[in-house]
Amino acid sequence: MFLLGTDEGWQLKEPADFKRFKIVLKGVSATSVPNLKSLQFDGDQHAWMDPSIILEMAGPVADAEWRMEFDRMLDFAIRHGWTNPEGWLRGHVEIVK
Repeated sequence: MFLLGTDEGWQLKEPADFKRFKIVLKGVSATSVPNLKSLQFDGDQHAWMDPSIILEMAGPVADAEWRMEFDRMLDFAIRHGWTNPEGWLRGHVEIVK
Protein backbone atom coordinates (compact mmCIF):
# COMPACT_ATOMS: atom_id res chain seq x y z
CA MET A 1 0.00 0.00 0.00
CA PHE A 2 1.05 3.55 -0.41
CA LEU A 3 -0.13 7.06 0.27
CA LEU A 4 -0.32 9.27 -2.78
CA GLY A 5 0.12 12.98 -2.14
CA THR A 6 -0.74 15.42 -4.94
CA ASP A 7 -1.68 19.09 -5.06
CA GLU A 8 -5.30 17.90 -4.66
CA GLY A 9 -4.67 16.03 -1.40
CA TRP A 10 -4.01 12.48 -0.21
CA GLN A 11 -5.27 9.03 -1.22
CA LEU A 12 -4.56 5.53 0.02
CA LYS A 13 -3.61 3.32 -2.93
CA GLU A 14 -3.38 -0.46 -3.18
CA PRO A 15 -4.76 -0.93 0.36
CA ALA A 16 -4.64 -4.73 0.11
CA ASP A 17 -0.87 -4.79 -0.52
CA PHE A 18 0.50 -5.38 2.97
CA LYS A 19 4.01 -6.24 1.78
CA ARG A 20 5.16 -2.66 1.35
CA PHE A 21 4.44 0.83 2.60
CA LYS A 22 5.62 4.09 1.09
CA ILE A 23 4.63 7.69 0.57
CA VAL A 24 4.52 8.82 -3.06
CA LEU A 25 4.58 12.52 -3.87
CA LYS A 26 3.36 13.24 -7.40
CA GLY A 27 4.01 16.69 -8.78
CA VAL A 28 4.67 18.11 -5.30
CA SER A 29 7.46 18.17 -2.73
CA ALA A 30 7.41 17.48 0.98
CA THR A 31 7.16 21.23 1.57
CA SER A 32 4.36 21.88 -0.93
CA VAL A 33 2.10 18.85 -0.46
CA PRO A 34 -1.21 19.52 1.31
CA ASN A 35 -1.02 19.01 5.06
CA LEU A 36 -1.99 15.60 6.39
CA LYS A 37 -2.36 15.30 10.14
CA SER A 38 -0.08 12.78 11.75
CA LEU A 39 2.45 12.68 8.90
CA GLN A 40 5.93 14.02 9.58
CA PHE A 41 8.66 14.11 6.97
CA ASP A 42 12.10 13.02 8.16
CA GLY A 43 14.35 14.56 5.54
CA ASP A 44 13.73 13.94 1.84
CA GLN A 45 13.68 10.14 1.88
CA HIS A 46 11.48 9.06 4.80
CA ALA A 47 8.37 10.04 6.69
CA TRP A 48 6.59 8.90 9.85
CA MET A 49 2.86 8.30 9.88
CA ASP A 50 0.35 7.48 12.58
CA PRO A 51 -1.21 4.15 11.51
CA SER A 52 -4.65 5.33 12.62
CA ILE A 53 -4.68 7.70 9.64
CA ILE A 54 -4.23 4.74 7.31
CA LEU A 55 -7.23 3.07 8.96
CA GLU A 56 -9.30 6.21 8.42
CA MET A 57 -8.25 6.46 4.79
CA ALA A 58 -9.00 2.78 4.15
CA GLY A 59 -12.67 3.39 4.87
CA PRO A 60 -14.99 0.47 4.09
CA VAL A 61 -12.18 -1.74 2.80
CA ALA A 62 -10.96 -2.00 6.42
CA ASP A 63 -13.11 -4.98 7.36
CA ALA A 64 -12.06 -7.54 9.99
CA GLU A 65 -9.85 -9.52 7.59
CA TRP A 66 -8.16 -6.36 6.29
CA ARG A 67 -7.58 -5.17 9.85
CA MET A 68 -5.95 -8.49 10.76
CA GLU A 69 -3.55 -8.20 7.81
CA PHE A 70 -2.84 -4.57 8.64
CA ASP A 71 -2.01 -5.51 12.23
CA ARG A 72 0.37 -8.19 10.92
CA MET A 73 2.06 -5.56 8.76
CA LEU A 74 2.46 -3.30 11.80
CA ASP A 75 3.86 -6.17 13.89
CA PHE A 76 6.40 -6.86 11.14
CA ALA A 77 7.37 -3.18 11.07
CA ILE A 78 7.82 -3.14 14.85
CA ARG A 79 10.07 -6.22 14.75
CA HIS A 80 12.26 -4.58 12.09
CA GLY A 81 12.54 -1.20 13.82
CA TRP A 82 10.34 0.66 11.33
CA THR A 83 8.24 2.34 14.01
CA ASN A 84 9.06 5.11 16.45
CA PRO A 85 8.31 5.14 20.21
CA GLU A 86 4.83 6.55 19.49
CA GLY A 87 4.08 3.60 17.19
CA TRP A 88 4.20 5.64 13.98
CA LEU A 89 5.15 3.75 10.85
CA ARG A 90 8.22 4.73 8.84
CA GLY A 91 7.80 4.89 5.09
CA HIS A 92 10.13 5.58 2.21
CA VAL A 93 9.28 8.76 0.29
CA GLU A 94 9.22 8.48 -3.49
CA ILE A 95 8.93 11.60 -5.63
CA VAL A 96 7.47 11.25 -9.14
CA LYS A 97 6.73 13.91 -11.72
